[in-house]
Amino acid sequence: MTIGSNRIRVATLLLLAMLIFSGCGSSVKELGAIYDSNIKKAHLCYTIFMEQHRYKGPKDEAELRKFISEDKSGRFLAERAGIAVDNLDSVFVSERDGEPLVFRFGVKGVADHAVVFEKTGVEGMRYVALGKPIEVDEEQYDKYLNGEIRPERAGEDAMFEDMQEPK
Repeated sequence: MTIGSNRIRVATLLLLAMLIFSGCGSSVKELGAIYDSNIKKAHLCYTIFMEQHRYKGPKDEAELRKFISEDKSGRFLAERAGIAVDNLDSVFVSERDGEPLVFRFGVKGVADHAVVFEKTGVEGMRYVALGKPIEVDEEQYDKYLNGEIRPERAGEDAMFEDMQEPK
């Protein structure tokens, strides 16, 4: 493993440790604030799956759903982030266009992969979920969806750049 991949692994493990060891109540609300949209929640579900499967993504949506709803660790980590694991139908839909989110399955490796996408978006712009969702035009969307735009290695603190100190 390279130094960069070790940093990403440490950042992911730190996030998972926060989910596991944070107390009940207010900590769940704080994590829910971080994962405040369905595309972020769906991306986290995919990330949890990859972390638990040696950085290999699920082969299809059924495998992802089964892991998050039935696997003890997958369910626990998703619930800690405020994800309604018993109602993934409501999570795997975009709030903006009302359509099911699109996934890229079978992604491998430690990097900031584009794995969750809005199907239609709004006014020609669609969200693509990397570590932080970005809004892109149709040309960029197609390139992310087809894997033509390769993921960048995240910096050691990229996962936490938008996180604020708990109040």
